[in-house]
Order: sequence, then C-alpha cells, then structure tokens
Amino acid sequence: MQTPLTETGLTAVSACPVLGRGTTPAHQPLPHVRLFGVNVAQVRLADAVGCLLEWCHQPAFVCRYVVTPNVDHLVILEERADFRAAYQEADLVLADGWPVVL
Repeated sequence: MQTPLTETGLTAVSACPVLGRGTTPAHQPLPHVRLFGVNVAQVRLADAVGCLLEWCHQPAFVCRYVVTPNVDHLVILEERADFRAAYQEADLVLADGWPVVL
C-alpha cells in the first residue's frame, strides 16, 4: 500500500516538465538557473522528490534520467561535447553540492 504524499511531509510539484527535452503546453518549466551552459533546477529536495514521484505515477513508460553536476562534471562539461549533450537531454538537473550552487 502506498503512503499518500501528504502523510510523508513532502509536497508534490504541480507540473514537472522534461527540462532537457523541452516542455509541453500542460507543463510549466521548473524554476532554473543557467550555470556553465546547463539549466540547473532551483528546487528544494521535497520538490525534486515530488517531481520523481509524479513521473513514477504517469501511465506511459518513459525512460527519464536525472543528472547531478558536481565540480568535476563542470570541468568535463567544458571539455566534452558528448557529456554536454547528455546533460542537455537530462530530464532534471540538480546541483550536487554547495560549490556548484555558490
């Protein structure tokens, strides 16, 4: 039996888009900031979890992935086009650590 989201203390976002692949009219983009050529979501942990839970409850199977840029990734993003492309196609980009955020 699933625990309702309201009982977990988390709040789901009302619309969780596929950030790297654009959005649909039904979805508004999550707030983000462009850092090092990548759109990094400006969301709290509860919102990120809500987004993932929303994806899990969607009826159609869609392969999605989340990337978490850290300082090492930022260097690689500058050097490798294939790595940048993977980040551009990611469904959600979440900063991994304060050095990226600051």
